[in-house]
Amino acid sequence: MRLILLCVIILLLLSGCSNKITLELVDATVAIKETTIVGFSSTEHDGEMILPNILSYNFSLKNIGVDAVGGYGKLQGSNYDEGLQVTLEPGENLLTLSKEMLGVNIFEEKGRKLGAGETSKPILEPNELGEFTLDFILIEITENSGIKTPSTKQLQKLQEIALDATIIVSIKDKEIAQFELSNKEF
Repeated sequence: MRLILLCVIILLLLSGCSNKITLELVDATVAIKETTIVGFSSTEHDGEMILPNILSYNFSLKNIGVDAVGGYGKLQGSNYDEGLQVTLEPGENLLTLSKEMLGVNIFEEKGRKLGAGETSKPILEPNELGEFTLDFILIEITENSGIKTPSTKQLQKLQEIALDATIIVSIKDKEIAQFELSNKEF
């Protein structure tokens, strides 16, 4: 009986001392912005210039824990392998509209012909606030070298449902936090 009680006490102590990652979503905004002019070369549209729109998510995460979250490690592409990685997972309505507008899931790297952009911090110290941005270019180059951009009506609908998404925070491809934007009021 004493052995069981001792094991239970040890388990409670160990679980209480575990290193929990504690991030808080402080603020989030989404906007559709015009970009700088994009030029084409080595395609049927050589020399053409267009002004595509960008769906831009800006949000602030705060480390409310006592330990740093993330790290540096090796630089791989534009991210550190031990750093905070943020991605956006669209809800069903947002995903459907993305495919309707451009024929692809703009939130999935494999589906995009033109890119996206991001700014982030690889590490958040205790009580530190970090600013993050995820930008998705709203243009698609079709197989027959056509250029597809959303209509004004589609852009309005996109603005209305843009918060139908979840922010996923990972370190080394292991999810450490997620925040549903549709449930937040800022």
